Order: sequence, then structure tokens, then C-alpha cells
Amino acid sequence: MPTYKYSTAGPVEVIFIVENAPCGSDTMKQFINPQPLSSTRQYLVEGVMVYPNPANNAFTVFVPAIHGNTSINVRNLQGQLVSSSKITSNNSRQTKINTERLANGVYFVEVIANNKKDTYKIQVIH
Repeated sequence: MPTYKYSTAGPVEVIFIVENAPCGSDTMKQFINPQPLSSTRQYLVEGVMVYPNPANNAFTVFVPAIHGNTSINVRNLQGQLVSSSKITSNNSRQTKINTERLANGVYFVEVIANNKKDTYKIQVIH
């Protein structure tokens, strides 16, 4: 089985090509989110919580007030934007993301604040 060690964390598109002489070949593209090998991940936007995980019909993103205005983007495995919202200093420090229209699967939640971005993986199971 082939393996590859990524030098940095974060979403990356991987292309799998399987070849079988009598049957031809098949290709699959997928985004994955490799993480550092260390057991403790260092987040740039500290104190963020994304819960529950796995999510059913919705999940919540909480961002501490020290981060000010925050953008939250949800992307599917292909990297396509499926949801976008903002948290401003004038509203609640948390936002609920509705997942009822999303298919079961893995999604990436990008939290962008103070010119820093962290990505969290969440699974949607209906």
C-alpha cells in the first residue's frame, strides 16, 4: 500500500489512480486534511469550539470575543464553499450552521479572524 507524509497541515487535493491491466484504470479526486504528527495541535485562533461532532441537523461554532469580527466558511471535500457566515463584535459570539441540506460526509470549517485561519474537520450524519 503506498503512503505519503505531508510536510504541512491543511486541506489538500489528492488524486488516486488505480490501474489494472485487464480492466483499465480508474481515477478519484478528494480533498483531505492532513494533521501534524504531534499530539497537540497549535491553533492560531485560540479558544474556538466546533460542536457537536459528528453533527446531525446543525453544529455550533463558538469564537471568543477577543477575536473580533470572524468569518466562518464550510467547505465540502472538493473544496467547494457550502456555507458562509460572519460573527461580528455586535452579535453573539457563536453561530449555528444548519446542515439539513448537506449530504452525509466530512466537511471543513474555516475560522478566519485577525488575518489568521484555522480549519476544523466535522462530520455530518443524518
